[in-house]
Amino acid sequence: MASVEFLRVAKSFGAVTAVADINFEIKDGEFAVLVGPSGCGKSTLLRILAGLETATTGSIKVGDRVVDDLQPKDRDVAMVFQNYALYPQKTVAANMGFPLRMRGVGRMETEKRVLETARTLGLEDLLKRYPKQLSGGQRQRVAMGRAIIRNPSVFLFDEPLSNLDAKLRVRMRAEIKELQQRLKTTTVYVTHDQIEAITMSDKIVVMRNGRVEQVGSPLDVFDRPANRFVAGFIGSPAMNFLEGQIVSSGNGQEFVTASGLACQLPDMWSQPVNQCASIGIRPEHIDLAEEGTPGAFSLRISVVEPTGADTMIIARSGTDELSAMIKGRHRLVPGDSICLKPMPGMLHFFASDGTAIRV
Repeated sequence: MASVEFLRVAKSFGAVTAVADINFEIKDGEFAVLVGPSGCGKSTLLRILAGLETATTGSIKVGDRVVDDLQPKDRDVAMVFQNYALYPQKTVAANMGFPLRMRGVGRMETEKRVLETARTLGLEDLLKRYPKQLSGGQRQRVAMGRAIIRNPSVFLFDEPLSNLDAKLRVRMRAEIKELQQRLKTTTVYVTHDQIEAITMSDKIVVMRNGRVEQVGSPLDVFDRPANRFVAGFIGSPAMNFLEGQIVSSGNGQEFVTASGLACQLPDMWSQPVNQCASIGIRPEHIDLAEEGTPGAFSLRISVVEPTGADTMIIARSGTDELSAMIKGRHRLVPGDSICLKPMPGMLHFFASDGTAIRV
């Protein structure tokens, strides 16, 4: 096992900058997830770590070694690709044992380690099958087994669940996390799915346009986003944003939107009155309220989405729109008037440049 450190790493393809000034560390044994929208540079960064791309500037350390000039096979990392990359003409056993044979490991030792790895992944009954005879989840486990059998210092996963259906993705998420906790191997996992990022990681690295927006634990990034981009990207359903300005009232200071929705600011608010340009409210932090309740918004329902245990509501007032995840089942229909109130202490505040304002 080993830590991974990115030191001012940048990569350009001609005039296009893929990643710029990347600086963060992944501790020994940590499960770190690189997450962000398509084109943010997360896969490029993973490929640089693997040695499949060369950084334009900067360095990468794996453990105590700077690996910039090392070939991929000499970096002591193992990569699981999005498309599995299995040899169709080889059996499961041959696919899993291939990295050992390429390193000159003897046949008996290879067979022993293939069987041990297959037992770890529940593949011992599939060793004689070919990839075409396997399900998507089984193929993914074979690809993982091929990486595990090398006993590397670092596992690299490049969107490994993208080709699976929703139910299988959930199951494989749990299997990968359980496996990493058992092996305690440093893991770098790339995904655009922020649910995967939150549920699997010890550390989240949120990226946009080739730069790191925030690094932190899943709950820290969820509860205390560094800026409006992170706040809107992490969390499902996505955070609501209301544009407006702060005004003084008889009850203190309020945030008032262009459509006239007013939100009371907390008593401890001490920022300059012109600093807050928008507020954020997560859908799960909004409750139903009675008409006339102080601090509640009066809106008209546009969409009702029953999810079984909860009810998702999209409601509007003028140009303002709110999504609310209401606990339980409710007899609501589009066109109904509704009052919604943010939970106390659950508001997020952002300056005009998108930076989060801490209260």
